[in-house]
Amino acid sequence: MKFTNIVVASSILLLTACTSSSDSTNSKNPAQSNTQVAQSTTAEDACKDFPVPLYPSRTSITCSHDGDRYTASIDTADSIQQVTEFYQTQVQSSGWQKDPDPLISPDHTVVTLRKAPGHAVISTFPGQGGKGCSFQINAFPKG
Repeated sequence: MKFTNIVVASSILLLTACTSSSDSTNSKNPAQSNTQVAQSTTAEDACKDFPVPLYPSRTSITCSHDGDRYTASIDTADSIQQVTEFYQTQVQSSGWQKDPDPLISPDHTVVTLRKAPGHAVISTFPGQGGKGCSFQINAFPKG
């Protein structure tokens, strides 16, 4: 019994020390740990060579690359219309051109981009809880 009390007390002290150090490390947002920041940086690193411009105002992003296919899944606080407008106009400076007939509805859009010899498809949906939106980019830069 005495040994169990010592183990429990030691665990509580260790937990308190860990909580204090993470609070002092990130004073702007105590709920956000250094681990979360590292994961975010890693996600950004995985996306650095993505062939299509990535939407600048995002709350989360994951990227993957499998052979000739690149995929990005992005969440943003912005509306479906804002994301769609970005991909219809702003990516032209990177050499991507939109197909003339995107699918646009109030709750879903699909924009296809072309840059010889490749193409990309951006599918946008309402975000969780009706806030912002989520979208996925599937890019095939080699065709």
